[in-house]
This record gives sequence, structure tokens and C-alpha cells, in this order.
Amino acid sequence: MKSVQPRGLRRCAWLIGFLVGILFMTTASVQAGSVLETRGEVWVERAQQLVPMRAGTALQEGDKLITAPGAEVLVRLEDDARLLVRADSRLDLRQLLRRDELRKQIISIVKGGLRYVSSVSTVRQQVNFTSAQATIGIRGTDIEIAMGEGANAKPVTYLKVNRGIAVLTGLDGTQVELTEGQIALALEEELSRAGVRSIPHPSAMRMEAAPAHLFQPGSLDRLLR
Repeated sequence: MKSVQPRGLRRCAWLIGFLVGILFMTTASVQAGSVLETRGEVWVERAQQLVPMRAGTALQEGDKLITAPGAEVLVRLEDDARLLVRADSRLDLRQLLRRDELRKQIISIVKGGLRYVSSVSTVRQQVNFTSAQATIGIRGTDIEIAMGEGANAKPVTYLKVNRGIAVLTGLDGTQVELTEGQIALALEEELSRAGVRSIPHPSAMRMEAAPAHLFQPGSLDRLLR
């Protein structure tokens, strides 16, 4: 005998399906990009869970990307920009660009380094990188950021521009604009003694050259050319 569902059950099933569809669309809309290639041990931390990353892994806003020493991961972001996370690094995808939304993209670098190459569809004025020492805005296409140590082993943030323009803003508001081939660093504010007066050093400044161990290409840089 053919069973007939009561009208109330049919409505309930329809409502559940409708809500599941909304949930799926919402989840898809917050996708931040996907993993293109990995080398070594790399993980994504999401909802306090640590999961290995591999090619094809979908990423979401709020994910934390972690690489082991000697490892790298190349990510395609939603606007088709490329993010290469260096070895022994930790990044926080705090807020990312979404289609049809005017919002800032904010990626925080906690440890290690990265290389970022924008795409033709990237709204570069909306892209920001942050660290404990600086905020970096781009108007160019190819930059590298690395965390390191300065005088007295204090943490500093280095910026190198491969193509285009980027602006490094220190904690004291000092801004340094860099063009192709230029390097700058940002450090914690310090005071130097000059007689009885304390003179503040600017927390962001250009450099003639970066330390030799920084900005060394890895095995995945060839995929950015």
C-alpha cells in the first residue's frame, strides 16, 4: 500500500531542506580559497582542531595556517591571488575578501614569512597584512614579509617589494612607501639617550639590504612565475 505523508510532515521536510540549503550557501560564501600545493608537513587550525593540509583543501576565513620547519604551502585566495606560506610559519586568515562585498582583507603573520602575489581582480587597496610591529598595505603585485630579530633579539617585521608598491606602517604611525626592489623593517618603539633627553626612533624605516637568511626562495616559488 502506498503511504501518504501528512501535510505537516511534508511541510517540515520542505523547511528542513530549505534551511540546509541556506546553511550550505552560507558556508560556501565564507570559503577563503584552497590549497594548490604543499611541501612537507602543513596544517590548518580550525575550531581548535589541527588538520593536515593537502592540495585541494578548502580554506575558510578564521583559519590558521601552520607550516613545519622545511615545509611550505601555496594557497589560492578567493580573488585568485596567491599566498605562499614559508617554512616554520604561522598565519591567521582573520578577514578575507568576498565577492560583491567592500571589506578589508586582513592576514596576520604571527611567525615566519610569506610571499603574496595579487591577481588582476584583486582590489589592492583592500588588502592588509599585520604583525605585532606593523601594518602593510599594498598597491603592487608581489611582496614578501618575514619575521625576524633586530637589536637585542627583539622581534621585527621585514618587508620586501618584488613588484609594485607597498606601504609599511609602524606602531608609532611612521609610514615607509616602498617600490620594486626596496626593503624596510618595523620594530618596537625604542628610546635612545641624548644627554638628558629621550629621543624616539621611528618604528619603521628603509634598509639597504636584508639579512642574508631572509627572503630566500623555496621550492614552490617557481609556481608563482
